[in-house]
Amino acid sequence: MLTGATIPPLLALLSQLTESTVHPSVLTQAFSWLGSASAAGSAAAAAVSGWAIDALGSRGGFAVTAAAATAMTLQSLAGLRLLHPPTGRSTRTQPTPQARWRSRTRNSSR
Repeated sequence: MLTGATIPPLLALLSQLTESTVHPSVLTQAFSWLGSASAAGSAAAAAVSGWAIDALGSRGGFAVTAAAATAMTLQSLAGLRLLHPPTGRSTRTQPTPQARWRSRTRNSSR
């Protein structure tokens, strides 16, 4: 149940971060890499967890999960500075869809 409650928001967040940090001309490629990395990570996790459960019992499976969560947390903290653009610079080259919609509705009401 915990996995079901955490994975969907994580996938939504990854999509949002990808869209906000990648140039629009390579956005499709970035989403392809994101999907491939997610599938590869799931496959590797299943293989490693299966081996740990066979070798060490249920405690081995939980140990693999705890180690993976710790590694992901450390990796996220190490990469956090990459998500913040330098002050004075914007990473987005085009207006957001919401801004375009707002400008269209303002112009159409005149």
